[in-house]
Amino acid sequence: MNASKKMVGMAVAVLVLTAWACSLKAQGTLVPAYLRCEDRVNPPGIGNPTPELSWQLQSTGQGTAYRGETQSAYQIWVGSTPDTSDLWDSGKVTSSQNIGIVYGGQTLTSGEQCYWQVRVYDGNGNVSAWSAPAQWSMGLLSTSDWTAQWIGYDAAYNLTPQQATNSALFNTSGLSWISCPGQSPQGNDYESALRKTIIIPTGQTVTNAVMALYADNYCNVYVNGQEMTNGTMTGYHPGGAAMRWEATAWINMTRWLHTGTNVLALEATSSDAQETASVIGRLVVQFASGSVSNIPMDTSWKAAQWPSGNWTQTNYNDSSWTTPNSGGTPWGTPALNDLARVPAPYLRKEFDVSKTVTRATVYVTALGAYELHLNGQKVGDDVLTPGWTDFNKRVYYQTYDVTSLLQQGSNTIGAILGDGWYASDLSNEGKRLNYGGIPRFLAQMVIQYSDGSTQTVVTDGSWNAGYGPILWGDLLLGSGYDARLEMPGWDTTNFNDSAWSPVLTGLSAVTGGYTNVTALVQSLVTNNVLNIVADNTTMGGDPAYGIVKTFQITFRLGGGTNQTESFAENSTVQIGDGTQPLTIIQALYGNAAAFPGLGGLQI
Repeated sequence: MNASKKMVGMAVAVLVLTAWACSLKAQGTLVPAYLRCEDRVNPPGIGNPTPELSWQLQSTGQGTAYRGETQSAYQIWVGSTPDTSDLWDSGKVTSSQNIGIVYGGQTLTSGEQCYWQVRVYDGNGNVSAWSAPAQWSMGLLSTSDWTAQWIGYDAAYNLTPQQATNSALFNTSGLSWISCPGQSPQGNDYESALRKTIIIPTGQTVTNAVMALYADNYCNVYVNGQEMTNGTMTGYHPGGAAMRWEATAWINMTRWLHTGTNVLALEATSSDAQETASVIGRLVVQFASGSVSNIPMDTSWKAAQWPSGNWTQTNYNDSSWTTPNSGGTPWGTPALNDLARVPAPYLRKEFDVSKTVTRATVYVTALGAYELHLNGQKVGDDVLTPGWTDFNKRVYYQTYDVTSLLQQGSNTIGAILGDGWYASDLSNEGKRLNYGGIPRFLAQMVIQYSDGSTQTVVTDGSWNAGYGPILWGDLLLGSGYDARLEMPGWDTTNFNDSAWSPVLTGLSAVTGGYTNVTALVQSLVTNNVLNIVADNTTMGGDPAYGIVKTFQITFRLGGGTNQTESFAENSTVQIGDGTQPLTIIQALYGNAAAFPGLGGLQI
């Protein structure tokens, strides 16, 4: 009897344990994890009005009984606050899908904050607990949501008369490489030693003598035996030795030339077996009389390799030297070494925050590359934003939550604007500004306060601009940095920017072969009718000499959609009949190949 009772007790215990295990399974050990919106975790600035939601499946159970669990259904909540479903309750959806579930709730608006969570059902119909809330925010979904203006600073593109004169004189245009023929390396190095004797006429006073020189890979310069390697940089032009990937060196040798016989000597070296030691350039000598002597590096020079003795001196006998080879240019014409290296503008604006901030979001992009700062701190950890797109058509923007960077009282937002993919030299084409315009910056910050009000800070004409330590920055040519020009605190409220200049607003095409004539064309509309001739006179000048120009206009009639039409140069343009409002959105005139996108640039 006792043994029988024990067996019954053990059986009951086994049944209890089994029921307990089954009850655990019934609670749903299959749970959602790693929630993502548009394949990102808690992303800001989603541009898709019906974003796709995804999650991974994990099992909290252990043992073989929990292997191979599958999802049989799911339910999603989306709310304006965590743990709510006022925006969307999917209800129970019978499906094993856990990737790319399309949002199906209320229409979402620009900047809207959304919180979402999901629960899943396993193959036996057991439901999990709700996941921890994830979130996303909407970006600016319509062009009309952007109230910011493109801004920039183009002072460096406006050459002074002296800068223009120097650029015209001290360059390698129209010249070719010269080098010693039949070079043999010593170790890994090749050499071209080059000499030329020049005569400074009696009675002529040298006022300026500059050698414009470029080398592959490196070249030291000597005048009458004196090495010229310690010259001062002129702008972005090295003042001493010449080097590959640098700008053309401008070596001032005025003090070393004298009346009578002078000897110029070049020592070019290269460690590249495929690019033997070569130079290209000229010496430009300006006299008090106003005359100019232009002495190119050509086959009138003499060449040797690895010469012995004091071969840079005037009394050296170079009668056994040979005629140099000549031909080719550095990467085409205009050569990369003669391209302008333009400093990066620094942009800033101060603004006040007077109430308690609940959320602050900034939407930002550039035609170029930008680095955004707020109250002395860099925003985000991205680099080279916004990345490369077909800038003729579109540019991407980035969204950042900057709530924690704001402070009560005075605040400062700033940016550094570089060339990026938009304006840098590309693909060894030997030119900048391939998309037709000068870099521009665009930012719009929306501050939400605890009382329900909002404040918007945008790029516009109230910003100031100046140049700093970044002398140039090109994705192919590298960058130049002068630490002496650093501006501590330039992105804080304690900085004095009284010496800075107002920014320019609007897209720019100063050197791009076209002109943005939007404001001009808007002024020519009379009684909601535009009737003009698309020629140089009407458009205020010729932005693309020698090219048949195009007039492209984007407009809207009444409450209709935007329309874009193009007209050949000298065409009569008639838009509107006066019965409904005519809105001119954009008008461009010039080389159509340089236009920044039909119908305006898409952000």
